[in-house]
Amino acid sequence: MGQLSILVVDDEPDLRSTLSHALNRSGYSVEGAANGVDALEKFKTANFNLVISDVKMPQMSGMELLTSIKKMSPQTPVIMISAFGTVSNAVAAMQQGASDYILEPFSF
Repeated sequence: MGQLSILVVDDEPDLRSTLSHALNRSGYSVEGAANGVDALEKFKTANFNLVISDVKMPQMSGMELLTSIKKMSPQTPVIMISAFGTVSNAVAAMQQGASDYILEPFSF
């Protein structure tokens, strides 16, 4: 089996870069996207084993991205991350097919 590929989606460049670097150092192939629209385009043209997405982003929210990814590829795990998480948001994400919902800040 080849290297696992992860798409990291976050509108905060520092968090996206830090998370991507940590995953890359752990042996994963990582690609970043600054927003949901960019992420969806990348998802359509590449094969990702996992998507990690911020919930709150401009242009397309993480929840909208989650819904789109699950329609195209129900088996692809999507982990949602948020600094503004609530129980109701976490429940909604899980009902839409998220594999996990992680509150920021988090430990690698």
